[in-house]
Amino acid sequence: MSSENERQQAYIEQTRARLAAVQKRMDNHVIGSGKIAEAFALIERMRAEGAADLDIDKALAAKKLPSVIDIAKKTWWRSPSWALLKRKKGRLERKLARQQQRLESLNG
Repeated sequence: MSSENERQQAYIEQTRARLAAVQKRMDNHVIGSGKIAEAFALIERMRAEGAADLDIDKALAAKKLPSVIDIAKKTWWRSPSWALLKRKKGRLERKLARQQQRLESLNG
């Protein structure tokens, strides 16, 4: 029984390491970091508040962030890799949850 617990712990640690690596790649990705990420956050917040597109453009310019057009140009080719990273992260998070449940069922 102890060896099964150890094996499950090893699987969990492997999954956590893979998840951390994916998160690091997301943190360093053009869409997930820097000025683009700041601009996305501002756009989402202002859209939730019901701001007009012109107001959003002015706010982006005031904060010296890329415009919506610039963001679209910079992210066009990078969106597929971002989507794949998000998908991989989600799969790893679900896998980690299953592994932790399995370990709890062995212990409990």
